[in-house]
Amino acid sequence: ATALGDVEPVRSLVSTFLAELDDRWATITSPATDPQARRREAHTLKSTARLVGATALADTCALIERDETAAPPAAELANTTADLLREWQPADFDGAPNTGVDAS
Repeated sequence: ATALGDVEPVRSLVSTFLAELDDRWATITSPATDPQARRREAHTLKSTARLVGATALADTCALIERDETAAPPAAELANTTADLLREWQPADFDGAPNTGVDAS
C-alpha cells in the first residue's frame, strides 16, 4: 500500500469490496438468478477481486462467466477470500498492524 502513496484509498477499496462481496456472491450462487445476471455479477466481481489482489477469486469468476455451473463449488473460495481480506489490514507503516478499516 505504501507504493501507492496514501493508504486510505486502499483501505476504502477493500472495505467496499468486502461490503459488497456477500450480496454479489449470493446473486451468483442463487438458483433463482438467471444465467445472464449470474454472468454479469461474476464479471463485476472478477474485476473488483483483481483490484484487491484476490486473483484466485477473480479467476473463478472468469470461469463462472464461461460456465455458470462452476458457481456452487466455488463458494468456499469466496468465503476464504473474504476472511483473509477481513484479517488483512495495511500496516500503519510504523510496523504495527491496524485493528480495522477506518470508517471515518
